[in-house]
Amino acid sequence: MEFFKTIEKTGIVPILPFFKKEDVSLACKAARESGVPVVEILQRGKDSEKALEAAAKEFPDVSIGAGSVLDIEQCKRLLDKGASFIVSPGFNEKLVSFCLEKKVPVIPGTITPSEIQMAVNLGLTILKFFPFFQMGGTEMISIISGPFPNVRFIATGCLEFKHLNEIMSCNKIFASGGVWMFCDEDNPQRKEYNDMVKILRDSVELIQKIRKKF
Repeated sequence: MEFFKTIEKTGIVPILPFFKKEDVSLACKAARESGVPVVEILQRGKDSEKALEAAAKEFPDVSIGAGSVLDIEQCKRLLDKGASFIVSPGFNEKLVSFCLEKKVPVIPGTITPSEIQMAVNLGLTILKFFPFFQMGGTEMISIISGPFPNVRFIATGCLEFKHLNEIMSCNKIFASGGVWMFCDEDNPQRKEYNDMVKILRDSVELIQKIRKKF
């Protein structure tokens, strides 16, 4: 699927935790300019759906996804508003099956062998591992991946630029997702535009260097 090829090329999934129209617009513009045409907008606030809808309309050349999606009804609303991919914090078989039926890229959260097995049974090979460090990090992923050689993970959960070396050195990690490109983890205030562009480019460059060691 072309969507996953785009993520694999850059190795990052920028995640937006804020919803003001101007901030969202600048963040999506920075992602596009940096060669990272993918932005996940968390669905955790009263204006989050409006933010996704506005971004999808303004940036048709950027894959605007919905994060923290919990059920099918929410998913339907977000797809109607322009979401091009769906991310969920955990594994909801009905939600995943619905997305697959609609041919919508879906990335469910999985942290146990049972959840991974259920995802694999539905044909998924790219899964979310959240929260990354709290659930055991690369050591856990290396162990849990044994029975699932074709599965790779998108790591998320309070990640920062400084973590990329450790995370992306694990060949079971497909990409790293986080808010570090747009704001500090403990401060949702948006970074300046040029700073967002720089750290996006720096992140991609660092990941490419790490991957060359494999």
